[in-house]
Amino acid sequence: LWPLLAGLAVLPAFAEELVFRGVLARGLATRWPTWVAVVASGVVFAAYHLMPGQMVGVLPLGLALGLLAIRSGSVVPGMIAHLLNNTIALVLSRDELPAVSRVLGARPAVTLIVAVVVLGAGVALAARPAA
Repeated sequence: LWPLLAGLAVLPAFAEELVFRGVLARGLATRWPTWVAVVASGVVFAAYHLMPGQMVGVLPLGLALGLLAIRSGSVVPGMIAHLLNNTIALVLSRDELPAVSRVLGARPAVTLIVAVVVLGAGVALAARPAA
């Protein structure tokens, strides 16, 4: 599991955040409104994943991470969030935690609702006006 986490969770989280949020989103935000930079970088991030089924799931993540990077002025929070996303997906897909996989698989609608609420809360926190 550890080599897989390094190759499929850690490295992509760091590299993709540097490219899509560090360079692209934050670079676009210096010239265009924040929402344009977030949407453009999110769409490019989704397209980068090439598989249509994966693109649909990756787009909201890209939008949230883009907003997070621009609002925080740093790619580090996005790297952490991206790493957690990749790690959770990898651990669940390999059935490393069978009890958790069973619960999530038995209640997909509840799982989706909880995921949407957590994502929404994160986006709301990132979008609130700076103090």
